[in-house]
Amino acid sequence: MTALLETRNLDAFYGDFQALYGVDVKLEEGQCVALIGPNGAGKTTLLRSLVGWVPVARETVLLNGQPIGGMGPDKIVSLGIASVPEGRRLFPSLTVDENLLMGTESGRAGPWTLDKVMEVFPALRDRRRHRGSDLSGGQQQMVAIGRALMSNPKVVLFDELSLGLAPTIVNDIARALPLMRDNGISIVLVEQDVRRALAMSDYAYCILEGRINLQGVSADLAFEDIEKAFFGAEA
Repeated sequence: MTALLETRNLDAFYGDFQALYGVDVKLEEGQCVALIGPNGAGKTTLLRSLVGWVPVARETVLLNGQPIGGMGPDKIVSLGIASVPEGRRLFPSLTVDENLLMGTESGRAGPWTLDKVMEVFPALRDRRRHRGSDLSGGQQQMVAIGRALMSNPKVVLFDELSLGLAPTIVNDIARALPLMRDNGISIVLVEQDVRRALAMSDYAYCILEGRINLQGVSADLAFEDIEKAFFGAEA
């Protein structure tokens, strides 16, 4: 069966520096895949390669079996891949609603509207006319996720979902992921909390120094093996 999104022997570079080496990952329709590994391992580079922020060979990234590697970010969003980047990257002078509506520039039709985003994140209802700069970190993350949803994607990529957020806010955001999956969205998740990443995902890949060195069904991965993978020992 053809994967919804996959990489095949993906290499990625920043100038002369090679950040990824022959990476193969797959995301099936309806699945949540976690990318784990130490800081600097290549997780963010992999996400950036998927959305066109890092140039890669065309045949190394496929969506529904069709090569999309190296396409521009705007084209990739229009094909149904949205990203929630680390740092949120909201427009600080725009209101919550205005930031959310930026997601509609993909031109994709679908179920996600301002009202539907408010159903998923009711904490934003009373903040809709507030500027992005006036929001808490958790609220900013909710807006960033909502903006991605407003593009009516097939796939959402999350980079460091819980970084810098209070545990209660992380729990609120984590509860939204099953709602997304119920609405036909597949997820790739980079998450610093390994236990949380495994609990939220179906399958996980561990990346070290730009290479996949451990993978498996999330529920079946042993923490002893993950610890070895993080430090480069053979699992």
